[in-house]
Amino acid sequence: MPAPVGPQERGRGRRWRRSARAIAVVIVIVVALGFAVPLARGLLDESDTPIRADSWERLPRPPANDVLPGPDRGAAVWTGKELILLGSYTYRPPGSPRRPPNGLAYNPATRRWRVLPDPPLQPNEGVGGPPVWTGKELILAPAGRAYDPAANTWRRFTPAPTGWLPRVGGSEPVWTGAEVLVWGTADRDEASQKTIDGGRGAAYDPATDRWRRLPRSPLNYRTGAIVAWTGRLLLVISGSCGDEGRIRCRDGAAYDPAANTWTPIPAPAGGVIVPEVASAWTGSQLIIWSAIENREGPPRGNVASAYDPRSGRWRTLPPAPIIPRRLAGVVWAGDRLLVWGGIRNLSDVRLAYPDDGAAYDPRSNRWRPLAKAPVPGRAWPLAVWTGDRAIFLGGMNPGDRLTMDRGNITAITEQGAAYYPVGLRGGGVGSAAGRPAADRHATDSP
Repeated sequence: MPAPVGPQERGRGRRWRRSARAIAVVIVIVVALGFAVPLARGLLDESDTPIRADSWERLPRPPANDVLPGPDRGAAVWTGKELILLGSYTYRPPGSPRRPPNGLAYNPATRRWRVLPDPPLQPNEGVGGPPVWTGKELILAPAGRAYDPAANTWRRFTPAPTGWLPRVGGSEPVWTGAEVLVWGTADRDEASQKTIDGGRGAAYDPATDRWRRLPRSPLNYRTGAIVAWTGRLLLVISGSCGDEGRIRCRDGAAYDPAANTWTPIPAPAGGVIVPEVASAWTGSQLIIWSAIENREGPPRGNVASAYDPRSGRWRTLPPAPIIPRRLAGVVWAGDRLLVWGGIRNLSDVRLAYPDDGAAYDPRSNRWRPLAKAPVPGRAWPLAVWTGDRAIFLGGMNPGDRLTMDRGNITAITEQGAAYYPVGLRGGGVGSAAGRPAADRHATDSP
């Protein structure tokens, strides 16, 4: 016969049952949250929801406004302290009595512009370029000129030997940490004036002031090739192969300076890369953004592809949540790709310039639209990443009809803007709270 249960034992039993029920309720809540949080996150994390926490600011107007170069007539380089704008040739707007400077520099810390001294040029000689930043100097390799921002001076160095680099159709140089690499693309025969195959290129060592010629690549004649430095390889992909840029090359090649050899790169998964592309190196992949053409009007869409040199494979990115456009600015912002601006052909005579953009996160393989910028949109803006902000400026915005009025087909009057991403991974200030006090609320400045 079991022993009778006393009041004390019955109390302990009731407390134990209450505790068990409480634990069961907690378990149910935790399990429910485990399902609800991802579900809510998935419902709220829509690709068409703008990133509200990120912010823009307008840049102060440069001292040489009206003559900012576009990417086909100049370049923008970030030195770690200043943004340097350099025109590839001396441009004077029609009817203007003044000659604009060849270069400008902008310091985000002080929000001030300064005019660069003129480079050492002969009469009617172009600046040459495009430039590349070595960590100390801005080098214009084919022209044999270098600019030192710390000393604010130009110097000459030994130019490339005759015939080593093309006079037309040259690609952008890259800095390897020891050499400037320039792929040759194409050249022109002096006698016949016909474009001939280049396909070689050269390397310049600033420490020794010497050039060496690269071995011939497996690529044929082309202009406007996509070029990137991976930290180990020079990538040369696609480009225009004829018919005034309408025929696009499908192939590419990678140059290894250590082995002094080229390796072919397969064609992208989507086939031909259309003209007027933009690209950015992420640290592990080359992302290429381009438009799906429609010769009768606006682009039919945009396509983005990523190439991984380690696997030698391409993949197609999901579509971006913005209207199709051409000539957008693209920059890698530490942990995401930013696409902004561009141009839309509304008809064969009417144009539009979107002032919005999108950000692509490779980790989630998702896009998010950016908030509209506080400056007008433009085609092919110059773009740099400073470590905590993306700066877009220059470009082209001649109005809703394509004309040569005031020469604005190659220069625009619009000031630039800086975009601050929120929640940067791997360094960088990603919110307005981390910005200097002088920079806050800059979107309200003229």
